[in-house]
Amino acid sequence: MFWLAQRFRQPVYAWRQRRLLQAPHPLDLVWRQPEQQSPGQAGWPLEARFRDAEVAMLRTSWDDPDAIFVGIKAGQNRNGRGHAHLDLGSFILEAGGTRWAIDLGRDDYNLPEYFGKLRFTYYRTRTESHNTVLIQDQNQDLLAEAPIVAHRFQPDLAFVRLDLSQAYPGKVRRFERGIALYKRTHVIVQDEITADSPVEALWGMLTDAEISPSGQLRKGDWVVSTRILKPAGARFDAVSTQLPNTRKLVVRLPNKITGLRLVVALTPHPAARPAPALDWKDRPLKRWQPSPSAPLR
Repeated sequence: MFWLAQRFRQPVYAWRQRRLLQAPHPLDLVWRQPEQQSPGQAGWPLEARFRDAEVAMLRTSWDDPDAIFVGIKAGQNRNGRGHAHLDLGSFILEAGGTRWAIDLGRDDYNLPEYFGKLRFTYYRTRTESHNTVLIQDQNQDLLAEAPIVAHRFQPDLAFVRLDLSQAYPGKVRRFERGIALYKRTHVIVQDEITADSPVEALWGMLTDAEISPSGQLRKGDWVVSTRILKPAGARFDAVSTQLPNTRKLVVRLPNKITGLRLVVALTPHPAARPAPALDWKDRPLKRWQPSPSAPLR
């Protein structure tokens, strides 16, 4: 990162490397870049959409160690090529200096046919191990593409909308996900699904936090208060995973669905304080408009 800071005249890279240093390496002396700037000092935005990769990042601060950070993945499943997982619509969440919604990352490359015909039989690469919606307990389609169809980055409301309709061909007709950072305090995850025949839908989020019977997450001195804002009758549950020290927070629906608007609110805060008030008003994703002149009503 020190070398990149010099090569591209970008002192933020040097700032980042200094924050990462715990045990200095001799090459840090060779490439050390004395000029540094934090992203805030450099005027970097708190949100960004990367169009070629179709990922987006939302954050409340660059410098606050307790800041909320959300990363969202759309893009392509790429027919299983390379290192892709079947994880369209997945997100990660950090707050209070810890990660709450986790991604397990790669598995052992020496597993049989890990890059071949058995690739998506392994838990870490399957859809069920990612923070998205599982339909009929099946993997997403290998050829699916999921574009980001809208985004809005404003101080009190930053969001992206993803079109996940190709993820489950023959099972759903429309599947759209919206993820919002509201008032720099709450993360809203909204899924809308339309199917021609009843299907089972399971919302899921992997975590290594403790999960209470009500769905609240806890790690150390911080918690994430969780609420299902819609639909009535949905409830949180915790299920085991295939890996130690992890659990999956899921939303169970009372019945199979042909139409669904599922809205989950995630609010990180210190455990010693009550959850901040939430005044989010329910509205369909089509009203999540990119223009600030078109308010969410």
